[in-house]
Amino acid sequence: YAPKLKKQDGLIDWQWGAEKIRNRVRAFVPWPGCFTHWNKKILKIWRAAIVAGPASESPGPGIVLEAAKDGILVSTGKGILRIDELQLEGGRRMSAEEFIAGHKDVASGSVFLLRE
Repeated sequence: YAPKLKKQDGLIDWQWGAEKIRNRVRAFVPWPGCFTHWNKKILKIWRAAIVAGPASESPGPGIVLEAAKDGILVSTGKGILRIDELQLEGGRRMSAEEFIAGHKDVASGSVFLLRE
């Protein structure tokens, strides 16, 4: 038997490895969902993938490496995660490309926080 899930179980700790975060995103859709904090708002992640890349260049967990049409690359404790689909608190679910078009401040060096 597994313990009953709580909403707080969906909070992403960016020090986890990319594989663990991706697996939690897949497992927790639709409820409780995986989320992080960005600009004092909750950012729910609906779809993500692991990206092959050198981990030695990682500036630290939760930092955006690149925001491009094909996704938002975020460094984790071990590896790089590409966010493909997300939803900002109070907004609709959208692709990374749509999100970046409406939020120009998501750029290399932005930080996703564990808590606000």
